Amino acid sequence: MIMTRRALHTGIWLLVCLVALAATNARADVQYTYTGKDFTNALSPYTTNDKVTGYIIFPTELAPNLLLQRVYPTAWSFTDGVYTFSQSSPINIFNEFQLQTGPGAAITGCDFTISDQSGNGIYSLTVSIGMSIEEGLTTHAIMASNENRSGTWTEEPIPEPTSAALFVTAVLGIVGLGRRRKRIDPGQ
Repeated sequence: MIMTRRALHTGIWLLVCLVALAATNARADVQYTYTGKDFTNALSPYTTNDKVTGYIIFPTELAPNLLLQRVYPTAWSFTDGVYTFSQSSPINIFNEFQLQTGPGAAITGCDFTISDQSGNGIYSLTVSIGMSIEEGLTTHAIMASNENRSGTWTEEPIPEPTSAALFVTAVLGIVGLGRRRKRIDPGQ
């Protein structure tokens, strides 16, 4: 079967249009990563080199101008340098996330407490930014804190696997059509 140049071009354009259409409908999750400052006060097992870090994931970007509104992430995990808290912790007894965003939808304030119960008692991680409250782990007494020194939030989309797969398939298809064209019409 001999493929004409016009049919080849039509096939390539149809493939490109299909990939473009699929990519516009793809939805990527958005991950917000928090990096706190080193603790200013710490009791063992903490040190002043420890800090709170973690992430929360949402299916879409946060809306702009939220005023400390309760939000429901699809996934999250935070650590204070000694303990790690996540939605998959074995006995996660309390978590509530409230976020505040600016006009560009960047996180400008937050207030959340995550509590976990283990054999040693109840551990709570409290992070408040823009509210002048410390961050750290407490076990009925503050063991580490970082008073009035806010960390930073960064945002990045998480690549969607199906978009990447469609892109690779499109590239392979175009390469395959090009190779087939060379075999069909070796004189050019």
